[in-house]
Amino acid sequence: MSAPNQAQSYAGRRVLVTGGTGFIASHLIRALVAAGAAVYATRRNNRSVQSPVTRDLSFGWLDADLTRR
Repeated sequence: MSAPNQAQSYAGRRVLVTGGTGFIASHLIRALVAAGAAVYATRRNNRSVQSPVTRDLSFGWLDADLTRR
């Protein structure tokens, strides 16, 4: 998302990021929020540790365990 026109294409869109507590996802969330997207991220449960990268951002969490048990 380094090209300006790419970042602008996310403005005002709703985006779901899976694995929101992970390293790559946390940086993706930051970039999407900066681009103006309404971001929602999944996590296994509400006790999952939030990355310091996303701690000060405004986005939504969805508790969802996608593993099969």
